[in-house]
Parts: sequence; C-alpha cells; structure tokens
Amino acid sequence: MQRADSPISTRRVTLLVVVLFTAVAALGILRQGNLFFVLVLGAAIACTPILWLLRNANQRRKAFEDKLPETLDYISRALRAGHSLTSALAMIGKEFPAPIGQEFKTVSDEMAFGIPFKNAIGRLADRIRSNDLNFFVISLMIQHETGGNLTELLDGLASTIRERVKLRGKVRTLSSEGRTSAWVLGSMPFVMTAIITVINPRYISVLWSTPQGHTLLLIAGGLMVAGVFVLQRIIRIKV
Repeated sequence: MQRADSPISTRRVTLLVVVLFTAVAALGILRQGNLFFVLVLGAAIACTPILWLLRNANQRRKAFEDKLPETLDYISRALRAGHSLTSALAMIGKEFPAPIGQEFKTVSDEMAFGIPFKNAIGRLADRIRSNDLNFFVISLMIQHETGGNLTELLDGLASTIRERVKLRGKVRTLSSEGRTSAWVLGSMPFVMTAIITVINPRYISVLWSTPQGHTLLLIAGGLMVAGVFVLQRIIRIKV
C-alpha cells in the first residue's frame, strides 16, 4: 500500500478483503454449491483489492524510473551551481511532479525533522523497490561515507540508467506479441462463456450447478493460472 501510495487505510483494505470473501462464501453456501469451489472462488475474488494495489505500485515504480535519469541530471546541475545535496533533494520535491517529486519531498522533510541522511534515503529505496533507484541510493551512501566527486558519479549513473530505460523499451516492444497472446488466450474462456450463456444458458449452467461442473471449473482455473504463469515467464526479460 505504501508503494502504491494508496489513500485507503490498511484497515479498510483488510475489511474489504474479508467482506468480499464472506459475501461470496455465504452466497455459495446458501445456493448449496460445492464447498471447495466456493472457498476457492471467494479467495480469488477477495484478492482483487491486493492485485489492484500491486498494479498501482508497479505503475508508480515505472513512472518513477522514467523520470530518474532527468532527476539525476538535475541534482548534478544543482551541485555544480553550488547547492548542497540536501537542498538539491528539496528542490526536486518542489520542481518535479509525482511520484518522484513527492518521494524526494518526503526524503527532504524527513531529514529536516532530524532523521539521518542514510536512513531517509534508505527508506526511499524501500518505498519504491526499484533496481535503478537502488544504484542511486547505494552510490549516495558510499559517497556520503568515503567522499569523492558526486557530480561525475551522478552523470555516469544517469547515463547508465537512461540506457537501461531505452533497453527496457526495446524489450517491451519485442515482447508485445507474447503479451497480446497472453491477453487473448486468457480472455477467450470468459468471452466464450458469456457467448454461450447468451445463446444457450441451460447448456452452460451445468458448470456451476453440478459437482462435476465445479470440478471442471477448478481444473480449468488451475490450468489457466499455470498457463498465465508460463507466458509471463516467457515474455519477462530482466534488464
């Protein structure tokens, strides 16, 4: 939730998960459905808020990484102009949009309240969970302890991260066919189910009105999860 910068409290998300699971389980039990199937379905639906948070966290991390090279260049220019690192971080919080401006403003505020630089910058890495940001944080920690030319370090790091961003864009373009296949294959069973339900509802109702149908749905769901996992592993290329 912290990585996703969610305005909803942890208590509310937990309550939503419990309510969704309870509602699906109660409805299934009242309709005298297969208990195992009802529990699996309830768990799957109850996980949707968590999946939504994970999606938002990943989108926020990508937006942060896209702006990181520009941010490093900005810090380097500010240092050359005579500003301190602390004031450069505060300037980023004022000049850059969210999420990167928001996160660096948090770091600046924490240091203003007396939190040590190493702890404040380390908490930034924990909130974002980005490999590119980890390079920056580790470089700052080492430079903070040993000294050295920080501007040259930031220039080299910005160039490296910028090339990594370009390479990730190329990889994403090359793997677009695999992602499209995953979306088509993943949505096809649901589309066919909707079409058959409209054409012949009695024919398809056997799946959720009989124990044999529940078993088939569980098998199909397990195979779909395995297939999506395999496709994700195929198209995911680490950079």
